[in-house]
Amino acid sequence: MGKHLVFIGGGHAHMMTLASLSRFTAKGHEVTVIGPSPYHYYSGMGPGMLAGMYRPEEIRFATRRVVERQGAAFVLGKAARIDPLTKTVHLENGGTIPYDVLSCNAGSFVPHSILGHPALPALHRFRTTGRAGRRAVGQRVFALPNVP
Repeated sequence: MGKHLVFIGGGHAHMMTLASLSRFTAKGHEVTVIGPSPYHYYSGMGPGMLAGMYRPEEIRFATRRVVERQGAAFVLGKAARIDPLTKTVHLENGGTIPYDVLSCNAGSFVPHSILGHPALPALHRFRTTGRAGRRAVGQRVFALPNVP
């Protein structure tokens, strides 16, 4: 009988493994990937997306589709805690997932509730170029407030 492999997160560190999960499932191992979204967005292209050079769908990896096409399970959710004594991942929704082997790559998270909060510096868009302290990205220039 195979092992139950559980991956928390589908980000950069797991990307190559997720692309070849069939190597595990073909040998009888059960594989589960837990992720907060069916997609993983490539952060290196985020600035280009903000500048309007890319659409969100152009900078994402279809994690759920890649996982399920290889015979593995994708669980939409977030890990809340791990119990190493019982080898169990506890999810935020109250569910649990047992494991034999666990790999964690949950990545970072920015709560949407803080976006636009007055304590955070705002990002302003400018259509003109040529002022010091601002960086041109495509046709737009971005600057943080109080930058000379």
